[in-house]
Amino acid sequence: MSEAFHRRVKGMMPRSIYILRCQGDFYYVGESSTENLKLRIRQQFGEKVGKIPQAKFCADHKPEEVIETHDIGITEYKEAEMLENAWTKIYVGRYGADKVRGGVSCLDEDEKKEISSDTKEEILGKCEIDGLD
Repeated sequence: MSEAFHRRVKGMMPRSIYILRCQGDFYYVGESSTENLKLRIRQQFGEKVGKIPQAKFCADHKPEEVIETHDIGITEYKEAEMLENAWTKIYVGRYGADKVRGGVSCLDEDEKKEISSDTKEEILGKCEIDGLD
């Protein structure tokens, strides 16, 4: 992800996590500002609205249903990203890694290389949500 992207979204703002069930019993976990949540979900369902494109995974595995959304309050992007990864891990635990995409699992190989090993550990190693297994 570009530095400009991170500068734009790293500030404190209301954020939400959303989970979609896609064709073939695949699942997609995403994060959005709460203000743009409905717009982002419409984009994931393939509507041409706004400037951000539909996620490649959602283009390949058409969303069929919004499973759940979670208002995570006013947070920085990094915290929202960690929660997105936590929810991704929960769904991977339920349905398997081959059926779920979201957060870090959606990065392409070049983007994964840009993330330091410390950051990977921080994002992936600390992804727990109390009371959810």
